Amino acid sequence: TGDWIEQARRMAGRPLRDPLIDINGVGPVYEQRLLNAGVTTFQQLAGMSAAEIRAIINPEDWQNVDLESWIAEAKTL
Repeated sequence: TGDWIEQARRMAGRPLRDPLIDINGVGPVYEQRLLNAGVTTFQQLAGMSAAEIRAIINPEDWQNVDLESWIAEAKTL
């Protein structure tokens, strides 16, 4: 009976997070930047403005990032 209790204790220490990389246009680098900034769920991302996301991911000028579509997709997920 102690096995499941120990497993629950270990799991309780892990923060829950959504796979942000599932959003079209979010790759491993952008996902890590979002996670480092404390954005770990689709709900958090959906509640942000494009300007806030841009400040976190800091894309290069040549990168065409459609942040409004990220927000819309996060709302559906």
